[in-house]
Amino acid sequence: MAPKMDGCADRAEFGRGSRRPSRLLVGLLANARDFKTEFGEGHVVLELTGPLEQLVSDDRELSLLLQVCDRRRDGIWGALAIPARYARGDRVPRRLRRSMGLLDGWQFCPRCGATATQADGCSTCSACAYEGWAASVPGVQALAVNDAGEVLLGRRNREPGRGLWDIPGGFLDEGEDPTVGLRREFIEETGLDVEVAAFLGIWIESYAGRFVHCATWLVRPVGGQLRAGDDLDHVAWFAADRLPAAADFAFPTHVEILEVWAKSRQTSEDPP
Repeated sequence: MAPKMDGCADRAEFGRGSRRPSRLLVGLLANARDFKTEFGEGHVVLELTGPLEQLVSDDRELSLLLQVCDRRRDGIWGALAIPARYARGDRVPRRLRRSMGLLDGWQFCPRCGATATQADGCSTCSACAYEGWAASVPGVQALAVNDAGEVLLGRRNREPGRGLWDIPGGFLDEGEDPTVGLRREFIEETGLDVEVAAFLGIWIESYAGRFVHCATWLVRPVGGQLRAGDDLDHVAWFAADRLPAAADFAFPTHVEILEVWAKSRQTSEDPP
């Protein structure tokens, strides 16, 4: 059980409706000597019992953690001051949240309602033998860049990540071509028609109880009128050196994607 938070809650809840804490959070809580809130400063302070670099051995996890938390000298090994808004489940960066797989919590068959059993990533119905597999979901997203070299971002109007910045995109319909789905999502969310310029790669993101394979492109606007829609309530262009802070993004992989884009721009602009 996680250490108590004085005067706040019975447990330090970093996610809602979740079953499997991330290795990062489990490791930090397991090695925590004291866990308390400081209401005056708006932080949750986690005092450590060993060097942070040893408690969080993954460099990417450590980098993300230090982007949103402040290191302090409290205690022998120091402490992390986590902004209080991240202690609420709706604002915790993804890799600090408890992750949840597609089949977590399944007890009954979605087709006939009979009981189901789970083993090796598969849920099997005891009556009709329907099998549901824990597979990642395909998603598409893209960085749209205008003639001024600015990238388009949208602010989410719903959970997860309500009020935080997002890269436009979404889920593919069943059997839909990825680039067709990408153009559809862009029109729905931004009002812009786009054409693909380059494929950037695939990033895996945890989203609302599912793991999503996010195929990511670089695109250019070719028509339409900019307006926010669907999951977004605001869209705006950002220069590479004026991007929102890492903590203001709904999904941590977006920070990494934008870093890749910004570095590629810098490389292309360097003199030979």
